This record gives sequence, structure tokens and C-alpha cells, in this order.
Amino acid sequence: MRQRRLLLLALASLVASSTASAKGASFTVYNGTDYTLTALYTGPSTSEDWGDNILDATVGPGGSVEVSLTNLDTCEMDFRYEFTGAKSYDEFKINVCKIDGESFTIQ
Repeated sequence: MRQRRLLLLALASLVASSTASAKGASFTVYNGTDYTLTALYTGPSTSEDWGDNILDATVGPGGSVEVSLTNLDTCEMDFRYEFTGAKSYDEFKINVCKIDGESFTIQ
């Protein structure tokens, strides 16, 4: 009986710790360029997959967008920005957990 309680306690602790380890981050992205931001892709720095465009709408010059990333396995993410009339560019190894609640400007 005691071993069963210890096992249940260990399982409950494991579930609680795995739930707590799921990370999320929210931040504001300002478009400091002269071009309209048409797409923003993000993915873990350990992956070559960008995933889907996370923008709901385009962001004009001087505009901003709130970004919320959930269920992150890692804080280190890569970003790809695509614009109308300009080349896209990438940023690598951004620690989104450090910028949670902050803002940054694309220039």
C-alpha cells in the first residue's frame, strides 16, 4: 500500500512538473521599416521548419502587433519577416522568454 502511494505521488509530481515547464511569451513587435510587414514566421532555433504565418493582418510602417507564443518547448526562437517591396530577412536565436512582456522594433 505504501509503495502504491509513493508511486502515485511520484506520478502526480511528474505531471505537475511537465505542465509547469510549458512556456509561453507575449511581446509587441514594432515595424520600424518603410515597408509593410506581410508575414511573420517563427520556429524553434533547433528546427528548420518555420511553421505558419502568425500575423492576422499586415502591419504598416510605424505600426505594431502583439505576438503571443504558447506551449513553447524552448525559449530560443528564430524569426522570419516578409515585407511588401523589400527582401525578407531572418533573425536567429531570440530568447522570447527574456522579452516576455517587452517590445522590440524591426529595423
